[in-house]
Amino acid sequence: MSANGCIYWDESSRGYHTNSGRTPYVRGRWVGEKTINGKRVRMRSTDYEKVMHFLGIEPEKDTTILNGLTPLKGFPNYYADIANGEIYSYIHGKVRKLKGHEDGGGMRSVYLSRDKKKVVRSLNRVLFAAVRGIDVDIIPDDLIVQCSEEKGYYVELKSNAQIQRKKSQTGIAVMIERNMKESELLLGYYSKGDIIRVMEYVLSLSEDMVKEVQKRYDCLQERARFVTDLAIDEFLASLKDGTMVSTNITRALKTMLHAAYKRERSMYEYNDNIRVKK
Repeated sequence: MSANGCIYWDESSRGYHTNSGRTPYVRGRWVGEKTINGKRVRMRSTDYEKVMHFLGIEPEKDTTILNGLTPLKGFPNYYADIANGEIYSYIHGKVRKLKGHEDGGGMRSVYLSRDKKKVVRSLNRVLFAAVRGIDVDIIPDDLIVQCSEEKGYYVELKSNAQIQRKKSQTGIAVMIERNMKESELLLGYYSKGDIIRVMEYVLSLSEDMVKEVQKRYDCLQERARFVTDLAIDEFLASLKDGTMVSTNITRALKTMLHAAYKRERSMYEYNDNIRVKK
């Protein structure tokens, strides 16, 4: 018995199945009774928790199940597993992981329920709110929540994120065009023996290669230029003798730059601008 009504076990017959044998249902089920507008109403079910819900009684939550989960502020009965990026519901004594869905851009969202209404929220926004201990709906619409290994969950202006996305898409397009051009140059060499165009292209990259060596290894320009020349010579030699197997000229040159720097470093030591053989 409770202030909301009562629950009891009823052993009366539940009727028969509609199969050919007319086998009877298992006898007995839970009954919940309460008064609404002066009238006695009841609900019967074999699920005790459903009857409790009918009476407005929530089962006591098992704290061992919820251990390590963070409650979502403003959304009772929802919890976040921040470490694994998952959202769980705990309703009528049952824990359920929300599946959510992805849009065309790969952004995940989850469906939540508040005040008996279903709402959809970005998973990143929900997890950010859980980390901060705030209601997800107070995050302004002009902010977007991002996630990275270095920063975790963080917010930035949506306009800035859109600009960065466009830059990223532009960078990918440039890389694809470069790869196509390099494949075309190598195809011309292997099919027609046209090495002049390959040499011109490789030499056009030399200044950028010098700067990259200087930046990566923090060395003098003279040393960077010497290493670059070694890498270019090695690339052209491997192309002619058939040992160069890559179809990406830029990637092959970067690999050879690193190898040439290591070899050159083991043979020479630099003292200011003077290169001295060991």
